Amino acid sequence: RNIAYYLINAFRIYVIHFGGCLLLILFFLFLMSTPFMDRAENIFLDFSFRQRPLIKVHPAIAFIDMDEESIQGIGRWPWPRYNHAALVHILNEWNARSIVFDVLFSEPSTTFDDESLIESLQEKGNVYLPVMLESFREEKKWTHPLSEFEKYAKGTGHINIYPDRDGVIRHIEPYLGEGGQAYPHLSLKVAYDYLGSPVPPRDALPFPLDSKQKMLINWAGKWATTFDHYPYVEIIKSYAAIREGRSPAIPPEKLKDKICIIGLTASGLVDIKPNPLESTYPAVGVHANVINSILTNQFVYPAPFRWNQIALVLIGLLASVFFFFSKKIVSFIAGLGLGMMWLGVSFFLFVQQGIWLYAVTPLLLIFSLFVFSAVFSLIAGKKEQDRLFALATRDGLTGLFVIREIVH
Repeated sequence: RNIAYYLINAFRIYVIHFGGCLLLILFFLFLMSTPFMDRAENIFLDFSFRQRPLIKVHPAIAFIDMDEESIQGIGRWPWPRYNHAALVHILNEWNARSIVFDVLFSEPSTTFDDESLIESLQEKGNVYLPVMLESFREEKKWTHPLSEFEKYAKGTGHINIYPDRDGVIRHIEPYLGEGGQAYPHLSLKVAYDYLGSPVPPRDALPFPLDSKQKMLINWAGKWATTFDHYPYVEIIKSYAAIREGRSPAIPPEKLKDKICIIGLTASGLVDIKPNPLESTYPAVGVHANVINSILTNQFVYPAPFRWNQIALVLIGLLASVFFFFSKKIVSFIAGLGLGMMWLGVSFFLFVQQGIWLYAVTPLLLIFSLFVFSAVFSLIAGKKEQDRLFALATRDGLTGLFVIREIVH
C-alpha cells in the first residue's frame, strides 16, 4: 500500500512539474515573436558580428569620401556640379569600372553646372544615380534625379534605409515599390551589372531574406578599416599633379576597374546611424557591404521562424528532463552546460555558415525552467516533510497528536 501511494504521488509530482514546464515553453514560444525578444536577439546578433573573424572583402570596392578634408578644400556643401562632372571625367580617364553617386541631383542648378554633369554622364555610361521614396505630408512620392541626368545614367535604384526599432541599421529592402513604380536597391543594380547579370526579379532573389522579405546586411567590418577610402578633393588634386608632372597622392591605378562609391561622410552633413559594429556609421556604407555580399557570395541566412520554434521546444524539453531527475547542483551544472552549448552552436553556425539562429530566447527559457524546477522541488519537498511528520506524530485513526513520554 505504501509503495503504491509512493508511486502515485511521484507520478503526480512528475505530471505537475512537467505540465508547468510545458506552460513555460508555450509562454516563451509566444514571447519569441514580441519586440522585446526581437531586441534581445538583435543584441546577440550584433555581438556575433563584432566577435567573428573578418570576412572576405572584394578588392573592386572603393569609397570616394566627401569628407571634412574635401569640404575644407572645395568649400561649403552643396558644391557646384561642375566638381562632380570633373570627378566623373577623372575616374573615367583612370578607367574606373563603375561610378556610384549616393547623392540626389533632383533640383536644377546653373546651366553650366548641369550641362557639365550631363556631358560627363555621357562619356562612358557607367554612372549610377539614386532615387528615393519620400513622404510629403501623408503621401509618399518618388524623388528622381533630373530627367536629363537619369536619361544618361547606367542605372538607378532606391537608397531608402529603415533602421530597426532600436535605431540600428541591419536590413535593406531589396525592392521598394510605391505608386506603380518599383526599384531595386541601388547596390543590387551595381553589383549585378558588375557580374554581367540582370537584377533578379523580386520574387526570385538568389540570396536569403528574413520573414519580412528584407535582406540582412552582412557587415564586412568597421567604416575606416574595411574598404579603400579616398578623399574626393585628393583625387582632383592628384589629377592636377599628374597634369603638372608631379607625383600624385593617389595614383590612377588605385582606382582602375573599381566600383567607386561617392557619398557624403563629413560630420554634420551625412546621415549617420549605428550599425552592429559601430555607433556612428555613414549610411553610404550600406552600398559597399551589400555589393560585397553579392560579389563574394557571403550572406547572413536568418533561420526560418519555425526552425527557431522547434529548437526552443527541443531545448525546453531537454532542460525539463535534466532539472526533474537531477539534484540541485547537478541540474544547475546541466542547465549551465546546455545554455553554453547552445550559445556556442549559435555562434559557430553564424561564423562558419552565416546562419543566424535565436540564442537569447532559449537561454532565458533554460534559466526560467531551472528557477521553476528549483522552487517546485522545494515546495514538493516541504510538503513531503510535512506528510512524514504527520505520520510520525499523529494517530492514524483519530488524527490526534501522539504524545510519548520518555522515561529515563
